[in-house]
Formats: sequence, C-alpha cells, structure tokens
Amino acid sequence: MSNARICIVEPDEIGQDLLAGMLEDDYQVEVFSDGREMLATLSPDMPTLVILETLLPGPTGYEICEAIENDYSHCVTYTIFLPAKTSVEERIRGMEAGADDYINKPYDMVEISAKVRSAMDILNAKSGLKQQLDYASQTAFQAMSAQSEMGIIMKGVQGVIEANTFAELSTAIFACMAEFSLKATLYYEMSDEPVFEASKGRVSTPMEQQIISVVRKTERIWTKGQRCIFTFGDTSLLILNMPEDEEKTGRLRDSLCFLMEAYDVKTDALNKQQALVDAENWQQSVKDITTLLAKASDDLQHSVDGSANTIRAMMSDLDMLLPSLGLEEDQEARIHHIVDTSSEAFNTSLAKTERTSEVFSTVMSKLKQMQEN
Repeated sequence: MSNARICIVEPDEIGQDLLAGMLEDDYQVEVFSDGREMLATLSPDMPTLVILETLLPGPTGYEICEAIENDYSHCVTYTIFLPAKTSVEERIRGMEAGADDYINKPYDMVEISAKVRSAMDILNAKSGLKQQLDYASQTAFQAMSAQSEMGIIMKGVQGVIEANTFAELSTAIFACMAEFSLKATLYYEMSDEPVFEASKGRVSTPMEQQIISVVRKTERIWTKGQRCIFTFGDTSLLILNMPEDEEKTGRLRDSLCFLMEAYDVKTDALNKQQALVDAENWQQSVKDITTLLAKASDDLQHSVDGSANTIRAMMSDLDMLLPSLGLEEDQEARIHHIVDTSSEAFNTSLAKTERTSEVFSTVMSKLKQMQEN
C-alpha cells in the first residue's frame, strides 16, 4: 500500500460512495463535500492525492486547486480533476489551476485504477525528492543573483553546443531553467520517437504532455497566465511558472526563444549524427553478409566439383572391375541399373545445387549494388 493518502472532494454522496468504493480497499481514503475542509487536512508530512470535482459548493474546484498550489506548496500533492466537460479548453483551465491529470465521467474502474496507481508512484517520488528540490531552488536563486539573465542564457547555449548526447543536452537546458528557478517540461524527438522530460525534482504529468502535444501543432509561442510553451522544429519547452513581472517575463521570453533555437539545431544535428551511424552500421552489415555469402558460395562450388569428380572416378573404376568379377549377365545388369539410378539421382541433386549457387550469386550481386548506392 502507498504511503500517500487520497482525499476525494465530491459533493454528491453517490459519487463519493462510488469513488471511495473503488479505492478504499487498497488506499487510505478520506471523503469531503467541501474543498475548504480538505485543505485544512493537508500536511507536509503526508503526501496527498486530491481527486477534485470542479463544481463544488463554496470555492470551486479550480479555486481549491489554486489554493493547493499557492498556499500549500510546502505540501506534496497531486491533483486529479473530475471535469464537468472534457474539452481541451476545460483541461487547459484545469492545468492553469494546477491540476496534474483528469478523469472523465462516467467513471471507468480500469482508468481510475491506472491513474491512481501512477499518481501514487509520482507522489512517493516527489516526496523523496522534495528535500533535493528545496536545496536546488535555493542554489538556483543564489546563482541567478550573481549573473545577468543573458549571461545565464549564454551559459545555457554553450552547454547546448558542447553536448554530445541527448542526456547532456537535456541537462544543459534544465541547468539553465534551474538558474531562473523555472519549473519546466521538455519535449523533443529522438530518432522520430517523442520524449517528455521534466526538470529536476519533478515528473512530467499526463496533463502537461497532452497540452504540449496539442499546442505545438498550432503556435510557436503559447502563453496562458504563468504557463508558456516555446516550440521550434521538433522541440518544445513548457514553462509552468513564468515571472509575474511583465517586463521580466518579456525579456525572459526573448532569451528562451534564443536558447530553444540553439537547442533545436543541436537536436537535429544529434539525430542526423545517429542516422549516419545507423547507416554506416547497416553498410558494414551488408558488407559482412556479402563476404559470408561469397565464402559459402565458393565452399558449395568446391563441394559440388569434388563430388562430381568422385562419382565419375567411381563409375570408371566400376566399368573396369565388372568384367574381371566373372558375374552372370543378369547380375552385371542389376549392378549397372543400380549405378545408373544413383547417377541420375546425383545429377538431379547436382542441378538443384547449381541453382542454389545461382541464387547465391544473384543475392551477392544485389547486396553489392546496395553497398554502392
């Protein structure tokens, strides 16, 4: 059983009983009708999964979620919304309020179990990383005080240029984000496969991944409140906490565009480098296969020639030996019949072997053409 607890905020008693009944056998579950009652129970010592209805008496689910993020940031929480609607706008509104995921109505047991299990894993991970995150945030603030914004960006660009792997590239970006005390999720494509990575001390949530996937198809720079997404080519960067100061946000937005352009160019270069390595490995494999087939073809031809010579010598020896054995005519005829039959079978097998050799030659010819192309 997870060390975290679950708080269900649902004004409808039937909904309370339904959700609690699905989860209480495996988790510590508490049910509330009012969001303010639930907020009073949040504690830094108890990681909490909040399953929150958007339509509540008193403060709405969005307001409760904002309170969790703003007033209870010292607590380790994960919020799953129960939205009244399932549109992208509704999910964006939930993400802006601080929600991590959502569950559609009517409830599906398989979906709820999977999302709750994933949320519990994230909560436990966040709880273990909280101390490291606090230390990292403090260090980032001190570093930011010592350097200008452009100096930090140029340091990030230098890290991007010097990176030789995707892991080093991500480290360079997140080091830059840490110096600005920014929480971020990075998207890039590695060999045409999409990858989502979160900054240190965080986990990329399903909500973030979906918003990035939707927005990157439509806008290069997307802003909603303190959230901002930068998209360049096959890369995107989601910032969750852009500064409230408009002038500082404007300068930072321009600087991050410069950083992301460098990041996208480097990502493309690493992908092309990997494609070149794959092509070279493929060509070497073709070369090795061609060599093996050539040897096999030579061995086959030598075996065929040796077998044919052996059969011919044996038949010549037999023709010379038979008259001296003093056999009856019918006995000698039977021996000739056996030899002739075996010779025909051998010739048939030899013809098949020669066709196999021709196939080898054709395959080797095509492989050589592939190498040249």
